[in-house]
Amino acid sequence: MQALEWQKISEEALARLLSDAELKSSAAVGNGTLYQLLLEGQEQIVISLPAGEVVLIKGAASNTKGRRKVDIHEG
Repeated sequence: MQALEWQKISEEALARLLSDAELKSSAAVGNGTLYQLLLEGQEQIVISLPAGEVVLIKGAASNTKGRRKVDIHEG
């Protein structure tokens, strides 16, 4: 399973995402809205909560390309 990362974003950033990404689905959940987006081949989930709070969830970036990290300050 791919690691996930999340971040709080602004309503303006949500508006940009909704215009730039492909909307796969959306649904009202309680007082919030859940969006499933596809942007540049990457699926993202956005949760829009009451009072203008927005959370973006996506796959964590991997810069290691399968290599082991080594601390250069060790030994």
